[in-house]
Amino acid sequence: MKNDSKLGTCPLCGEDVINSMYSWYCVENGRSCDFKLPHSIPYGFGDKRKLIQLEEDEARILISGGSIVRELVSKKGNTYRARLKLSIRTDAAGRHWSNLKWDSYAD
Repeated sequence: MKNDSKLGTCPLCGEDVINSMYSWYCVENGRSCDFKLPHSIPYGFGDKRKLIQLEEDEARILISGGSIVRELVSKKGNTYRARLKLSIRTDAAGRHWSNLKWDSYAD
């Protein structure tokens, strides 16, 4: 289900970010900007790989430069609370890729 309501401001170009079925994306996507933040982001290792399902309020916080707190599982199977931030990397072709970056342990 598509919802074109504004979620925030694109961290790359400053235009509006809106919601689609699988991601939040810049209204300039496909033209001058390629920012997208998927609703589901994988984390973990090997057979313990899981998905972080982002809620709209969490996406709004991340897009505006803030961080969210999530409970994660380490390689050894221990749970811990982590503060996560939006990370945008640029590949050799100039395309941008969004991911979550571990920022710190959370209380």
